[in-house]
Parts: sequence; C-alpha cells; structure tokens
Amino acid sequence: MARYLVIAPFHKDLPAVPDEVAGLVSELDAKLLQGEVRARDVVEAIADGPYEGIWFATHGDAQGVQLSDEVLDAWDLAQLIAASGARWVMFNTCESAGLVDIIQNFTLADVVATRVGQGVPDRRAWLTARLLALKLRETDGDIRQAMQLAAPGGAGNWYRYWPNQRRITNNDTALMTTSRIRREDPEILLERLRTDVERLITVIDGDSDLGLAGIRSRIDEIGGSLEELGREYEGLHERIRLLYYLMGVIALLVLGTFTIQVVQLLR
Repeated sequence: MARYLVIAPFHKDLPAVPDEVAGLVSELDAKLLQGEVRARDVVEAIADGPYEGIWFATHGDAQGVQLSDEVLDAWDLAQLIAASGARWVMFNTCESAGLVDIIQNFTLADVVATRVGQGVPDRRAWLTARLLALKLRETDGDIRQAMQLAAPGGAGNWYRYWPNQRRITNNDTALMTTSRIRREDPEILLERLRTDVERLITVIDGDSDLGLAGIRSRIDEIGGSLEELGREYEGLHERIRLLYYLMGVIALLVLGTFTIQVVQLLR
C-alpha cells in the first residue's frame, strides 16, 4: 500500500508538474493521480488509503484546488484529508495559505502551503518539490524536518510549514489558544482579507464568466428604468395638460352655445 497520495491534474500552463510528480513517485512510495483528475477519482484513491501524506501539484488559492474541470473547496479538502488519515498535506499551488485554517480546524494534518501574494514560479515549485521529496525519504516522512532541510533561503520565501496543534495537545484551553493564534496569523488574515475584497468586487461588478450580474449593473438598470419612467411620466403629464386644455375649450364652447340660446329665448 502506498504511503503517499500525489494529485496532479494536467494543466497546459504548468509544464513542470509532470517532471515534479515523476520525481515524487521515484523518491517516495506514492500513488499518483495524473492527467484528467475528477473529485470521484480522489475519493476512490482516498478509499485505497490510509496515507501518511497528500501532495497537490496544481492551481490553487484560498478558495480551493483546481482539478481537471472542477474545484475542491476548503471544506471538500478538509473532509478528504480527514478521511485519508494523512499526517500532513502539501499544497504546491499558486497561493494556498488561506486553506490552512479550515483544514486544521477539522483534521489533524500539518500543512505546507504557499504564502499569501507569493505566486510560486514554476521552476521554484519544481525545485522545492524535488528537494522535499528527497528529504522526506531521508527523514522517513517527517514533513517538519524535511521542510527545514529542503526549504531554507529562497524556498522559504514562498512556502511555510504550519504544524497542527490539535495533534500536539489534548488540552482544550491550549487548543482554543492555538486556534486563536492561527486565526490571527497575519498571512492567513491577509489572505482572508484579499479573498473578501475579491468577493466584494464580484458582488459589485459581477462575473461575466459565471453569468452573475453585479450591483453596479443592477443600479445602471434601475437608473435606466427610472429615466424611462421619467420620460413616460413627462409624456403622460403633457397629455394630461392637453386634455385639460381641450376640456376647457369644450366647456367654453358649451357655455357660449348655452348663452346664445338663452339670449334668443329672452327676445
């Protein structure tokens, strides 16, 4: 049974990933999901576990990780990682620090993730992956030691290791304290803020790819409707004025006719 699960769906704009995962498989006892990867494939692979570690090599951010044609969001990932029994998970993705909080609140896994705002160059991702695979083999799967050995200097500017305090202690007070500290981690807070701002922008401007209309377009539509209503009101108001004018003319004609008839009778 494989000790590790490597998930690396094909993306043509990530040309170094095949070589990255080839190195992982050669250095580690790993099960590889490559090419077209769907959520169902990941679930089936999890069923073949348990695994000591899970490695994602794909696109990703605070929303989740990209498979071939769908996204595993943070909640999906937490469920899958918990079910796998993994002691650690590696996100070799664009930006993934925003996933740490949810995953570590619901699993016992340590997490290696990419720092906020530090989209990883393709060559850096490849080099770090190869070195980390070597050090994982040397340290018998100890992700903390492997990261210390593989990611000094340059790689440390892009990657960070988050130990899971839930696994370290069973003290409820300590768990609450470490959870609070993790929530207050500036990188996670910054990632959350960036995500919230992006969502706010989507709410305001909409998303043409998803067919979502934003508040701005709604306001423009309402403004256009009000302008049209105003023009219709002006036209109606003008017609009412004309009607009053015609009614006045008719009243004068009727009054004039009545007056003439009265005069004729008096003669």
